[in-house]
Amino acid sequence: MKKRKIVTIDFIFIIYMIIATIITIIQETDFTVMHEGLKGNGSVPPSQFVEMYISLIFVCVFITIIKNIYVIVIYLGIKIGTKMYNKQRLSQNDFQKTKEYYREILQGYSPAVLSFIDDFEIEYPSTIIASLLQLSKNHFITMEQGIIKKNTNEKLNDTNLESNETYILNHIKEDKVILNDIEFKKKLTEDALKKGLIKNIQEVKEKKKKKIIKAIIAMFIIFFVTFIAISTIGNLNIAGGILPVLLFLIMVILLVGTFFYPFVLMISYAVYLTKNQNCPYVRSEKGEEINKKLEGLKIYLKEYSYLEEKKESEIVIWEEYLVYSVLFNQNTKIIETYKKHIEID
Repeated sequence: MKKRKIVTIDFIFIIYMIIATIITIIQETDFTVMHEGLKGNGSVPPSQFVEMYISLIFVCVFITIIKNIYVIVIYLGIKIGTKMYNKQRLSQNDFQKTKEYYREILQGYSPAVLSFIDDFEIEYPSTIIASLLQLSKNHFITMEQGIIKKNTNEKLNDTNLESNETYILNHIKEDKVILNDIEFKKKLTEDALKKGLIKNIQEVKEKKKKKIIKAIIAMFIIFFVTFIAISTIGNLNIAGGILPVLLFLIMVILLVGTFFYPFVLMISYAVYLTKNQNCPYVRSEKGEEINKKLEGLKIYLKEYSYLEEKKESEIVIWEEYLVYSVLFNQNTKIIETYKKHIEID
C-alpha cells in the first residue's frame, strides 16, 4: 500500500508538470510565424528556425519551473517528510525492499522487542510463542507436544531477561500464558527505550522545530543580505562583461535558497507530524540498524533454511534460528500447536 501511494504522488506531479509545460509552450509560441518558418517563407532558414524553437522549448521548461516553484516545494516537502516517516517506521512490505542477507544472531535482544520495533505493533500469537521458545532455550521453561511448564530451578534474579520476558514467564499458569495487551506493550516499550532502539517522538519534534527556526532565521538573514547587495550593485557601473550575469545568477540562487529550503523543511515536517500523530515513539538510528539486520535475517531464513517443519524440541539444535522462524511466521507448525495456549486480555 505504501509503495502505491508514493508512486501516485510521483505520477500526479510528473503529469502536472508536463501539462504545465505544454500550456507554457502554447502560450509562448506564435503558430503563424512557426508555419511560415517551416515552409521556408520566413526571413530565417528552416534549419535555423527549428533550432530556435527547440531553444524556445527549453526556455518554456525553465519558465514552467519558475512559475510552479511552490508546487515543486510542496512535492519535495511531501517526499522528504514521507521518507523520514518510512525510515523510522517500516511495515512488513519493507522486507521486500532489501535483497541483502544477514546470517548472524542478534544477541542481546528479545524476540518480542525485535518484532515491536518494526511497526510498533504486537503480532499475536507468533511473538509470544517465539518468546516462549527463547525462554525454553535458556531453560526457564520446557515446551513439549503443546505443553508449557515452568522450570522452578532457575532464578530470575541472576539473569539478563528483559522485562517483557519476565512478564511472560510470570504469567504462565496451568499450561497457559495469560497476558494483558496494554501491560505487555508497556513492558516492550520500556525494554526498547532501555536498549536505545526507540525514542520519544517529542524529542524528535523538538529537534525538528529547532531546525526549522534556524532555517527561518537564515532565510531572513539571506534576504536582508540579498536586499543590501542588490541596492549596492544598483549604484555600481558594471555595464558589459560577464560580471552582471554572474551577479544575476548569484542573486537568483540566494533568492531561491531564501524561500525554497525553509518551505520544503516546513512542509516535510508537517507531513512527518501528520503521519506520526498517533504514535508516541519512533525508531532510533540504532533501532533502524538492528531492524535492517532483522530484515536480512528473515530473507536468509526464508530462502536458505528448512525450519518450517522443525519441532520445538529441536531448539537445542537450531537455537535462535528456530525462534526467528516462529517470529517471522515461517514455522506455522509450532504456532498452530501452541496458539491455543495463548490468551490475551
